[in-house]
Amino acid sequence: MWRIIFLAILVWAIIALIKNILKQNVTSADEKTLKKTSMSQNTENTTDVVKCKQCETHVLKSEALIFHGEFYCSKAHLPDTPNQ
Repeated sequence: MWRIIFLAILVWAIIALIKNILKQNVTSADEKTLKKTSMSQNTENTTDVVKCKQCETHVLKSEALIFHGEFYCSKAHLPDTPNQ
């Protein structure tokens, strides 16, 4: 009886080990793919981030609106200036 339990635990451990090894291989391949895609992106657009003065949301500098030297995320957050 103990032999059957021991063999069952041994088979379970081997299967768990194989699954773990296969999982690590898949995740390392995914990491390599992610590194390739992130390196191919324009680094200027991904690193230049500014904060909206109104809502403090972070947006890319290339997409932000600039008004009197301040950055805004959308036209709705631009300050109302009727005299300009």
